[in-house]
Amino acid sequence: MSTQLNRAAREKDSLKGILRLALGIVVGLVAPYALSSQQIVQGSPTTASTVSGVSVDLPSVNGFNFILSSNSQYDDAGGFSSTLSPLLSYRLNRYLSIDTGLPLYLTVDVQNVKGTKLAPVYFTTTDHGVIGDTGVSGHLDINESWLSYSFTASGGFPTGNAKDNLSANTKTYSINNHFEHSISIFTPDIEIGEGNSSSLVGRSARRGYVAVGSLATFQAGTSVDLPSNLSLDFEAYESMPIGNQKVYGTVKTKKGKTLTVLDGTGVAEDNGFNVSCSFQPSPHFALSAFYNRSLRQYDNTTGFSLTYVVRTPKSLLAK
Repeated sequence: MSTQLNRAAREKDSLKGILRLALGIVVGLVAPYALSSQQIVQGSPTTASTVSGVSVDLPSVNGFNFILSSNSQYDDAGGFSSTLSPLLSYRLNRYLSIDTGLPLYLTVDVQNVKGTKLAPVYFTTTDHGVIGDTGVSGHLDINESWLSYSFTASGGFPTGNAKDNLSANTKTYSINNHFEHSISIFTPDIEIGEGNSSSLVGRSARRGYVAVGSLATFQAGTSVDLPSNLSLDFEAYESMPIGNQKVYGTVKTKKGKTLTVLDGTGVAEDNGFNVSCSFQPSPHFALSAFYNRSLRQYDNTTGFSLTYVVRTPKSLLAK
C-alpha cells in the first residue's frame, strides 16, 4: 500500500512539473509574437477583466471608459451575495489597455462556526456594504482573421474585508492566455493561466472562499451567437493547485462544509462547467444569467448580472 501511495505522489509531482513547463512555453512563445504582429484590427472582443470579481468584456474604445456591473447569485456553499463592481479602464491603442476595480458587496452571506474542532456548529450571518480586494489588470490584444488572442496580467491588493473572508490578505497576481476563433455562429476558445489567487480567476460565479497559493487554470468551450442579440456560452474549467494553499472561507466537499482557515496542497482544487445566456438590448446594456456546477466541490451556483458601459464603439451605436 505504501509503495502505491509513493508512486501516486511521484506521478502527481511529475504532472505539476509538466504543467509549469507548459505554462512557461505558452507565455514565452506567444507574447513575443503578439508584440510583433502588424495586422491587428481596432480592439478585440476577447479582452476581459476580472479584477472586480466579475468577468467583463472591455469595449474597443480608446481613452477612458467606465463599466458598472451588478452580480446576484446563490450557491450551495456560500449562500446569497449581491455585488456591485465598478471598473475604470483606459485603452492606450488597439493593442493595449489597463483597468482597475473595487467590488462592493451590497449583501453577502458569511459562514461562521462555533463549538469545537471535533463538533463544529455552522451558522450563517448576513453582512451589508463590505468591500473586496482592489485589482489592476493590463491587456494585450490581437484580433487576426484566423485567430484572436489576449494576454492579461492582473494584480490584487488586500483592501477587502478579512473578517468576512473577502480578502486574500496579501498581494496576489494572475496571468492568462485566451485564444479563440469564430466559425459561423460558433466561437471556440481555450484559456491557459497561472497565478496565486482564486479570486483573480475569471468565472461568472463567485466562490464562497479565497484561496491563496500557486495554481494553474484551464478553460475550454465555445460561445454560440443567436438571433435577437442573444448568445450562449459553454465552458469547462480546471483550477489545479501546484503548491501549498491557504483558504479563507467555505469550501464544500462531499462530506459537507469545511470552514476557515485551511492549509495544504490541493485544498481548493476546483473543476466543473459554466453555462451562461446573455442578452444585449442596447450597446450600453447587457443582461446575463448563469449556472455553474463544481464537480470537485459538489457545489451549484445560479445567478444573473447586469452591466452598463458608458462608452461604446461608434459602429455599435450606428446599428
